[in-house]
Amino acid sequence: MTPTRKLTVESIRDGTRRRVSPATSEVGLKDRLRLLFADLESYGITAHEAWCADAAVGHLALATEVAARYPNGLGSYVFWTRTDDALFTPTGYLRSALALHCSTEYVVPAVLAAAPRYGVAVTRTANAAGHPVVTVLPDSAGGDAARRAAC
Repeated sequence: MTPTRKLTVESIRDGTRRRVSPATSEVGLKDRLRLLFADLESYGITAHEAWCADAAVGHLALATEVAARYPNGLGSYVFWTRTDDALFTPTGYLRSALALHCSTEYVVPAVLAAAPRYGVAVTRTANAAGHPVVTVLPDSAGGDAARRAAC
């Protein structure tokens, strides 16, 4: 029997394949958010990281892109802003709360349901610019710090 190693960013890059839960591995929060976004994409929710500098502009741009790409779709999307991308450390951990901007209220339950599978602590927060927001909790709120302590 081969001993199981923890999944790290390096093992992802070198192509080593293992059955490991992202919620219990040493993958930074930014990479776990990328996995969450890939999961949401599989359900037809367009997900972008570091999208536009301003949330209002981001909503307009992404709504236009999604409508053009999927004219018969529901227009569902989620993103964080390019400005908020600076909240991540170089190793992918989060310094403070990160806002995930959602297209409609119907996207929020999908984000809230999928996030725990990837070790992402989230909470529903108030609307911003008429759109719902889900907040990713930083180290101090039991996010990455608790995960690193458990590893």
